[in-house]
Amino acid sequence: MPADRVHAPAELVAWSVEPGQVSARLDNGADLSAPLLLAADGRQSGIRKHLGIRSALWDYGQTGVVTAVEHPRAHDGVAHEIFLPDGPLALLPLSGNRSSVVWSIDRVQAQGALDMPDARLAAMLTERSAGVLGELRIAARRWVYPLNFHHADRYGAARVMLIGDAAHGIHPIAGQGLNLALRDVAVLAELLGEAATLGLDLGDIQLLRRYERLRRPDNAVMCAATDGLTRLFSNRLPLLPQIRRFGLGLVGRSSMLKSFFVAQATGLATQVGQPR
Repeated sequence: MPADRVHAPAELVAWSVEPGQVSARLDNGADLSAPLLLAADGRQSGIRKHLGIRSALWDYGQTGVVTAVEHPRAHDGVAHEIFLPDGPLALLPLSGNRSSVVWSIDRVQAQGALDMPDARLAAMLTERSAGVLGELRIAARRWVYPLNFHHADRYGAARVMLIGDAAHGIHPIAGQGLNLALRDVAVLAELLGEAATLGLDLGDIQLLRRYERLRRPDNAVMCAATDGLTRLFSNRLPLLPQIRRFGLGLVGRSSMLKSFFVAQATGLATQVGQPR
């Protein structure tokens, strides 16, 4: 994109759909126009709300505590997720001997984790992760965000498309939110590239319908899977721990099942651009 088309930091303050284009004004005073507006403005998407698009929506009663840690052991590019009684703890590899932490816990615990000294939180995370990466040290500020679910009833309107968290938001239990957004982008890039090559209108409603037809099934499957996992691992019914251990053990022993879940999680099971 040419430098004169990049406006950052800037916020969208007004927009309207007009014949053949979308017009927008930014808070820096810039007036822009294009054949298509992509709404990538997150779970609380103002564009989605402006369009009156409703979502399936519910709250998990949990909060995600996010920070980064340093550790003596190399992560070797491997992510770790530890399923604890109070919620899953994920250690996600960053550059060097650093990992991102996403800990899903109830709101009272989350406030405690936000307020406690670095050394105490690091010791707690080391203990909760069974020392898989050695003794952890807090290496970034921490923040919290409420964990909920939403999936938009539709992915846009005339000359407007929702992508990423604006269209769907899931629990971080399997770390799939970013992957879903990247798959949205991959499909949309292919569709827009094809339309541009053919000289078609990039804001045509048929393009939106093709995008939604391609992305909704994949998004719906992952939304259902992560919601089911969240409920399974957040439930304290007496027999569920044994059932969970059996299921995870079964997957761990089966190369076929592991390959299936890896393909689903990475998007390798999804053919970009199909069906037409």
